[in-house]
Amino acid sequence: MHMLCRSLLGDDGVSGWKKHVVHSGQSCMTVVVANFSGDGRPDIISNSDSTTRLFLNPEWQEIVLDENPDHNFIHSEVIDVDGNGDNDYIGARYSPGLIVWFEQPADPLSQRWNIRLVDG
Repeated sequence: MHMLCRSLLGDDGVSGWKKHVVHSGQSCMTVVVANFSGDGRPDIISNSDSTTRLFLNPEWQEIVLDENPDHNFIHSEVIDVDGNGDNDYIGARYSPGLIVWFEQPADPLSQRWNIRLVDG
């Protein structure tokens, strides 16, 4: 995987995009972007090699949310599943089908994200 995040300002600070290598080394089929840390900046959640990772903007610190051989997602989405105002993560795969929901905790940087089965 070679994931990139680019800002709206270019390397010259005026226009274009600035390249940031966030993670590399594994194939990645799905990435979502939202403010998961609560600081107002866009963060990244990705899944590769059966590991779900949160990358925190701006230094792209990696937090492993889950390591599970059954969690090799090819689709994902951000939605407030439980209606409490935060960004939860949905991961899904085909063959065999699986959809899970990662519930964002009150402190998403240090508390465990509960994983709930949506459909097996």
